[in-house]
Amino acid sequence: MQFYLGCECACKTHKIEAAKKEISNMFIKNSRNLQIIAHQVWSVRNNYFGHSTKIDQNASIDFEQAVSISKQVLVARYLCRCLLDALLQSTTKLIREIGFYSKGYSENFNGDVNELSNRFYVQFNNRKVKLYEKGIYKESIDI
Repeated sequence: MQFYLGCECACKTHKIEAAKKEISNMFIKNSRNLQIIAHQVWSVRNNYFGHSTKIDQNASIDFEQAVSISKQVLVARYLCRCLLDALLQSTTKLIREIGFYSKGYSENFNGDVNELSNRFYVQFNNRKVKLYEKGIYKESIDI
């Protein structure tokens, strides 16, 4: 949860569109990708970890679904690290990486937005991502 809160603090909001606008105003060279990643981070948080999320106690989650939800912490951690790097404007970047280990394999997320639709795919509503440039709406894409 700390990575989600760190992202909210860095973006000065808990709202997804305001966060993406803030990222677009940070003048980060990969702002577009970070907005796509932020969309997934906020959507997963709202869908699976939000305080207002109703949890169906009778719902069954299989092992693979549990793994894909758990791997989202790597996506949130990557976003948080990038946002902190941008805010600190330090020449020394936060490089320490972590991985997710399951059934004899390990995974890590390095910011490739294409991986959000395969290795780091998780089900959530609203897969249409609005993207901004300097806080102004530019385009929408589907992820």
